[in-house]
Order: sequence, then structure tokens, then C-alpha cells
Amino acid sequence: MIQDYPLDEEKKDLDLLWGAEAIAKFVGRTRRQTFGMLEARELPAKKVGGRWVASRKVLREFFEGTSQEAERRAVVQRGNGETR
Repeated sequence: MIQDYPLDEEKKDLDLLWGAEAIAKFVGRTRRQTFGMLEARELPAKKVGGRWVASRKVLREFFEGTSQEAERRAVVQRGNGETR
């Protein structure tokens, strides 16, 4: 039997979205639009094992304009071609 344990604070910070489709649902765009934004490094996400991954928290902060860190990550990724 699998037991469901409450998330501790560290695991809450790892609230990840795996794949362009999951990210698209979260940001309210089509999979194709989102994939284009991911490939253009317009969203704070990265590729891990060939799949796009993004933090819900960082995406939320990015769109709310509350995270300088989220914006910095997106700019750095666009600037150096990171995440391929």
C-alpha cells in the first residue's frame, strides 16, 4: 500500500511541471504556443533528460512580476543558450 505523506517545505519548493503540455495548462496557452516560448527561452524552464521542466512557484512569480530571480533566470537562459 502506498502511503501519502504531507509535503515538507523543501518538497513544496520542488512543485514541478514536467513536459510542455503540463506547463501549457498551467500558463493557459496551447502546447504549441508554450513549446515555442520554451524553445525561445521566454519562460523560466529548462530541459532535463530531454523533457521541459518548470517550477509552478517560479512560473507564477514570473507572470506576476514578483520574482526578479525568475526574470533573471529567463534572461540568462536566453543569453547563453542554456538547457539544451
